[in-house]
Amino acid sequence: MKPTHLRLVVLLILCFFGTRLTGLHTFPIFIDEAFHIRMAEGIVTNASPLDQLGEGRQFTAYWYGLFQSWQRDPVWVARAATVLISAFGFAAYLSIAHKLSGWQAMVGTGLLLIFSPYHYFFERLALADSVAAVGAAGAVAVALHVRRRVRWRDAVIVGLLLFFAVGAKVNMLVYLGIPAAAVITLKPSQRRWTHQIAWGAVAAGIPLILLVALALVARARGIGFFDGLIGRGIGDSSGFAVRSLIDTMTTNAWAFWETLAVYFGGIVLIALGVACAGLLFRRQGFLLLCLFAPLLAILASQVQQPRYWVVVVALMLTAGGIILGDLSQRLRFGGAVVAGVTSIFGVLVWLPFASAAWTTSLALPLPDADYRQYLLAEGAGTGFDAVLDTLAAQDDLTRVIGALPHCHGLRYMSIRRDLPLTIECPLLRPSGQDRDTVAAWIDEQQAAGVFVVLDEAPYVPASSPGRLIETITVTGRGDTRPTLRIFDLSPIP
Repeated sequence: MKPTHLRLVVLLILCFFGTRLTGLHTFPIFIDEAFHIRMAEGIVTNASPLDQLGEGRQFTAYWYGLFQSWQRDPVWVARAATVLISAFGFAAYLSIAHKLSGWQAMVGTGLLLIFSPYHYFFERLALADSVAAVGAAGAVAVALHVRRRVRWRDAVIVGLLLFFAVGAKVNMLVYLGIPAAAVITLKPSQRRWTHQIAWGAVAAGIPLILLVALALVARARGIGFFDGLIGRGIGDSSGFAVRSLIDTMTTNAWAFWETLAVYFGGIVLIALGVACAGLLFRRQGFLLLCLFAPLLAILASQVQQPRYWVVVVALMLTAGGIILGDLSQRLRFGGAVVAGVTSIFGVLVWLPFASAAWTTSLALPLPDADYRQYLLAEGAGTGFDAVLDTLAAQDDLTRVIGALPHCHGLRYMSIRRDLPLTIECPLLRPSGQDRDTVAAWIDEQQAAGVFVVLDEAPYVPASSPGRLIETITVTGRGDTRPTLRIFDLSPIP
């Protein structure tokens, strides 16, 4: 890569950081973010690297553990750590575009990714999907080297990146086919198939061997490494039938379109689809396989979350960048066309989304399902600032009990505000088996200076002894988050 192109890469990465790090505190902490921070906290403080291995997000916890975010300002530090590692994925997509079409495509890809509302949302949250996506993106970028030469070092790197991806989030199993895609589509006519297949065997074998080794270590210690693997990564396989699979994929494909149409707009999404089709004419079978083969596997799952599509959507934008790069090379004023298209995209699609993200989260133009899940469900931290304001105003505060599903999120937010309190989080499993026990325990805690925060959930105690001092409701788009209530357990004279 020429020095001029390297300077462009640096400039794009700086723009990436500049946009992603702005206003990280604005969005309320999501329950999965708190889980990842807590998981990292447990691994580091207990010196137990295999703690909660069955959750399928071990390397994500290791990454957050490096920054020990739970000690001060947990939410900002964890989210900044996500932005930091996402920058490596961003660089990988730049590399892919540059290798396939040149520096114009690289710039187009970079700008599309920077201005992607979808990535702007998910890459600014402390989620395992964004961390794991870096491994898959890096594997695609490095695997492209096999077009020109077979190097065992590249095969090893691809294998390790895929191992990291799956170790960071088990859903990344769908990207283990990247080496096979490279073997099939990136073979020069003069190269022997034996060399090509051997390279692919090394690249694919390394993550498989390491995953098996990790599973054996876990089993030897009585830890269920594959517990819930199908449920988390693929979905409920009971009652499998071809007809039900087709129905599932059709339903999920429609949800994929509807969701991304809200993030990008229908016109942009259609343009990205045309760009992907354009890769067929450019004979970019490798990129298409890396995009559509995992997407089909994801759509076949009965467990769907838009955050599972982070790599797929990024590769769609990379395809868009490649086509923009081609246009800039073929048209007389191609550079102006690319600049104009990306500028319009940024102003009309990204800027309204980013502006809301910097100011008022409830105004974010999210798809309805994401809006409910991240802002109005029991796993949303919406309303927690008001809870902490109320608690901070109590003169006799000594203890706080958080009887709510998202208790650790409230605890981490209190650390950032440096409040002189410790929030205790009793175990409340969704099965409801702990509800009565916790209710009885709270009843025993009545004393001066003790406060209880209750959330409205089926497996949380319905009420609390003491005096109700605050009720907090949050409303958005005509819907309301479960009510938060604060009780003072001081004895009533």
